[in-house]
Amino acid sequence: MGLTPEHWKQIDRLFHLARDRESGERPAFLDQACQGDSDLRCEIERLLAEDSSSGNIVNFSARDLLPDSTVTRLATGTLLGPYRIERQLGAGGMGDVFRATDTRLGRAVAIKTCSEQFSQRFHREARAISSLNHPHICTLYDVGPDYIVMELIEGETFAARLKRGKLSIEQTIQYGSQIADALAAAHAKGLIHRDLKPGNIMLTKSGVKVLDFGLAKSQQDEDLTGSQAILGTPAYMAPEQRAAKECDARTDLYALGLVIYEMATGKRVPETGRQPLQPSQLDEVVKTCLAEDPEDRWQTAREVRIALRAIPLEPPQAPSRRKWSWLVASAAVFLAVAFAVLYLRQIRKPVPAQGTTRFFVSPPERVVLTARPLPAISPDGELLAFGGVEPDGTTRIWVRPMASLTAEPVPGTEGASSLFWSPDSRSIGFFAGGKIKTVLLHGGPPRAIFDASDALRPIGTWNRDGVILFNSSDRRGLYRVAVTGAESTPVTTLDPARHEVQHLWPQFLRDGRHFIYLAQSTRSENTAIYAASLDSKERRLILRTSSIAAYAGLDPGIGYLLYMQGATLMAQRFNDRRLELEGEAFPIADQVWLPPSPAQGFAAFSTSNNGVLVYRTLPTATTELVWFDRRGNRLGTVGAPANYSIPALSPDEKKLAITRIDPRIGTKDLYLIDLARGTPAARFTFDPAEETNPAWSPDGNKIAFTSSQKGIMDLYQKATSGAGDAEPLLESSEPKTIESWSPDGRVILFDAGDRLWALPLTGDRKPVSLFATSGETRATISPNGRRVAYQSNKSGREEVYVQNLPPSGSGWQVSTAGGEEPYWRRDGKELFYLSGRTLMAVDVNSDEPAFRFGKPTPLFEVRLEVDGRRSRYQAAGNGQRFLVNVPLESAASEPITVVTNWASGVKK
Repeated sequence: MGLTPEHWKQIDRLFHLARDRESGERPAFLDQACQGDSDLRCEIERLLAEDSSSGNIVNFSARDLLPDSTVTRLATGTLLGPYRIERQLGAGGMGDVFRATDTRLGRAVAIKTCSEQFSQRFHREARAISSLNHPHICTLYDVGPDYIVMELIEGETFAARLKRGKLSIEQTIQYGSQIADALAAAHAKGLIHRDLKPGNIMLTKSGVKVLDFGLAKSQQDEDLTGSQAILGTPAYMAPEQRAAKECDARTDLYALGLVIYEMATGKRVPETGRQPLQPSQLDEVVKTCLAEDPEDRWQTAREVRIALRAIPLEPPQAPSRRKWSWLVASAAVFLAVAFAVLYLRQIRKPVPAQGTTRFFVSPPERVVLTARPLPAISPDGELLAFGGVEPDGTTRIWVRPMASLTAEPVPGTEGASSLFWSPDSRSIGFFAGGKIKTVLLHGGPPRAIFDASDALRPIGTWNRDGVILFNSSDRRGLYRVAVTGAESTPVTTLDPARHEVQHLWPQFLRDGRHFIYLAQSTRSENTAIYAASLDSKERRLILRTSSIAAYAGLDPGIGYLLYMQGATLMAQRFNDRRLELEGEAFPIADQVWLPPSPAQGFAAFSTSNNGVLVYRTLPTATTELVWFDRRGNRLGTVGAPANYSIPALSPDEKKLAITRIDPRIGTKDLYLIDLARGTPAARFTFDPAEETNPAWSPDGNKIAFTSSQKGIMDLYQKATSGAGDAEPLLESSEPKTIESWSPDGRVILFDAGDRLWALPLTGDRKPVSLFATSGETRATISPNGRRVAYQSNKSGREEVYVQNLPPSGSGWQVSTAGGEEPYWRRDGKELFYLSGRTLMAVDVNSDEPAFRFGKPTPLFEVRLEVDGRRSRYQAAGNGQRFLVNVPLESAASEPITVVTNWASGVKK
């Protein structure tokens, strides 16, 4: 039938895709894949029949059908499948390396070719490797019959870099911990590199990238234990690898030790007489990696990463000694001068902090740290409490004694959204199930003391008299309740003259009667920290800031106020008797984590009264944008990993609007990604305030979003061309979130005060309440504008409903076992939503007068942000692809930093 080489490559790819499916699923797959090409389908079915009769076609590839290797045809402009070859970059361990363009996505890629065909086992390994989502691992996009397609990386290998000399100790520790982080992510999926070496590690502007992960298992390696094959580079092999014994994660750790040593010295580890490294902690890390017996090495890459990060980057340095090649009779004069110089240097240099220690606390195995509850150190500094999510999705509070290496779950704290300590450090207060609860550690089950179902992201504080302060959402002030259980009474009221909208983050001071809190206003100049008392209605302005503040009592008469300035944690002396700040503020920690959802001032840090500080650092990247098909197969990524939230596809699906956090200063802005061209994300908003929740106009010419330019989340719009300033759409005293722009462009739906509203974009633009009830959110209008899908908790849990527009009747509950974030297919014949972590699909008939819908069908499981409640995915208009904001495993594994005696070096 005269098929071309490109046809055979297509046959090869579709054959393997069809072969991986159940026999009953193959006809439907071939209908879609072959698109009416009868010759193509006939050939694939013939090969499937041969495969079925022989039991295996392991070695089938396009190479079997072509006289020459595909490698010989890779001239500039050649198409290799969907990849257009641009130029040759060099030679890799497997063959030649080419720069190419993915013509489907407009993305630049690197292609490595091989002179031999890949086996079926190699393809299985490659599929596993492609599931790795990590900023320090080169992403594998695709595998052909004799080539692999990978992320194109700009930089140089460590092998090339080390030819110019060794790295600094700071760089060695930084890059070593990044490599260990990459290994930890891969080992968690059962993937071993087995050929880690400087030539397989790239140095880029954003750090390291580990290459060829798992591809050291060559295509001839069909059965390692049977063949006893020796794979890898001899100079970087572990003893068990050289002996052709079984390899595991500890084999990679041996190679990591060799690489770290080479970074620190510029030389390979000699066979005898290894040079000790400085500081000694680094030498101990390398020594443990290089133990002959795997049982004597570090057992996990996570242990190596934690050990590296615990090494002081700037250890105290002894005064340098000058080397003199001669002695003269004037030695006495020289000594006198030398002593004088040393004395002057000593009195001029600052006194270093004494007694400060820093270490890291990781969650238990298979437990992921959450943003809520935030980590909190007990008042006596002896216990650390934090929120953790287990594999089944259960969130609970964990407590770890500082003198222990293990954390234990606190029974009965399932679903906790925030926590606070009792003043004696023996009990924990927390919010769960709409109630304030307390639990005595090791002393029985939790006890509910107050119904706080109306509380707005409730945060509490507990004094020695048994009084708990918390924030509420009915009048937005602070309320008090006795720990024994009683009615709540208001403590603070909003100041309308200052346009205040809520009081948050109360914390008692040393005397247990005074407290500080954050007052948020629609005007940024009025958002500030105040001090008040249980015994008076008066209050005192302490600091103008939009950040949470924490009080550290420390020694009698010495206290500090801690607060955020961007992503930097600041401290300033605070006189808790006069309620005044003293002296100058100074930084004590950088890159403190600011959770990606609307923050309302909070950040991940906590301090005790005896100088213990705990905080989480902001990873350089927390999520990546990944395309999946309806079966959950990974199709590719969009842009580089970053701190993303709330993606929004343009109507023509050629662009993506996304909220992105800047880790340097902790701000949130909107960015645009050109999906057609594959260009990097470009900043769209530039105001220092927080911009988030983008929604496209139907014609794609404007983006509506929420912004805190005036201290409260108001509604704005801006031309997608970037021209002109943002135009305000609605300003009010309620925080607002945009939900959907109607297909006719005349109405925007938004939620405020836990209710859905419609904002007309013509006339007086007066908002209209969409429903008479509250609790509805995440609304999206059907393509024909006749109906709206939304989620509501009116049944006791979040479910997806559909209602007519304008609303009439009781509507229809579409989901059956919980549902969130509905999206319509472009033709209105299908509705998607999330049920837990499962993406669901429901057949609907939104165009007909009588709304009907079918049974929900699960599509695939998807990893999502643990604490994010909104816009974690987008459905393509045809319903065949889904863009998901996937959390990076490396971000979830970031440990909690603990600093003891943090203020010891501060002049008092």
